[in-house]
Amino acid sequence: MKNLFIETELNNWKDIFLLNSKLTKQLLFRGQSNKDWTISSSLERLVERIHPNYVDRAIITVQEKQMIEEFQWKYPLFKNPTIEKENYVEWLSIMQHYGASTRLIDFTDSFFVATQMAISESYTDSAVWGINKHTLNKFIFETYTNENETNSASQKTLDSLSIKLANEKIKNAFNEVEKKLLIIRPENSNERIYRQQGLFVMPTNLKIPFVESLSTIIGNQTPLFWDFRHLILNSDSYKQDQFALVKINIPKKIHREILENLREMNINSEILFPGIEGLAKSLNYSKFV
Repeated sequence: MKNLFIETELNNWKDIFLLNSKLTKQLLFRGQSNKDWTISSSLERLVERIHPNYVDRAIITVQEKQMIEEFQWKYPLFKNPTIEKENYVEWLSIMQHYGASTRLIDFTDSFFVATQMAISESYTDSAVWGINKHTLNKFIFETYTNENETNSASQKTLDSLSIKLANEKIKNAFNEVEKKLLIIRPENSNERIYRQQGLFVMPTNLKIPFVESLSTIIGNQTPLFWDFRHLILNSDSYKQDQFALVKINIPKKIHREILENLREMNINSEILFPGIEGLAKSLNYSKFV
């Protein structure tokens, strides 16, 4: 069964509901404010900014190791540490929550939340990326079923195994050669993750660009551009799992219409971002949308 990488474009607000009913059950979503941006981690972008001409990508691994060590060392100055030192996923989750660049890439289970994230602060055409969670979980599923001589695994089991494997990959980052992506649902949530139905996708190998790992997994680098009507009419002709990667472009001209309708659905910055941060962000649009 061939994996599909589809690119399409919304025409209006109503298209969102058509897409949500047809194609989003197996996807994890990430909204990006510029449709021309590829998916990358904040750590990857940070290193590229600081070292624009670097050749040895091992520098990203060095950067991560140093950041984790310093954060763990200074954390007791602010809070009582209750996290095991080698629970690296939890440490990275906290670091990212407070603004540090990490290998964790924010995703959400909600297409509507991702759409809000894509357009709320965008000055140009934006995009929502959808990655098939079964495509990403295939590696974890096969690892578990082979080791335990079974042909099934609960989602909770897969989530726990992903975190265990992620911690091993981070600990041994300098020796990692596989190009895998892990779905990370933090064991300890916070209010922002809860409100945004959030989770992370984590590359196991920092020495490889995220998009290269993604292309390796889905086996396809070039998208097929399908007119939105064509996508909706033909989506039932394919199995949901065949849609490995979907890029949904959102033209700037329909951003306001979408924001108005999302606001009526109670999807806005005040809801998605807890506390005074959400209130402040929401003021940018509450009087204009």
